[in-house]
Amino acid sequence: EFERKLLRDSSLKLVGLLYDGFKLQAVLRELIPQGEFDIGHSHIAFTNRLFGTFDEGDRRYHARVSVYGFPSLISTTGIVEAPARPKEFYVLKQRYAALGGTDAQLEELKEKFR
Repeated sequence: EFERKLLRDSSLKLVGLLYDGFKLQAVLRELIPQGEFDIGHSHIAFTNRLFGTFDEGDRRYHARVSVYGFPSLISTTGIVEAPARPKEFYVLKQRYAALGGTDAQLEELKEKFR
């Protein structure tokens, strides 16, 4: 329902939402015609949505640029946002949050570590 609302109203902004990459892949797989489930077809879905995968090692989600499978997914937002930033970025981000930092300050911090 959330996605339908976004499609109906292009003025809505999508901030801070991370989709589960494997669940997104499963939803998109349902759209592939039955006759195209073979090695002769390649399906690649490009999206501006940010997605990630859950890491059992550290028990958290990590943003990804791509998830490979059937279909393969590529996140154009993930190309920019998914690569991990230096540890210093996360330390400063946590300090900003603890001190009540503004969105503008957070954006400035992101730009500094781009």
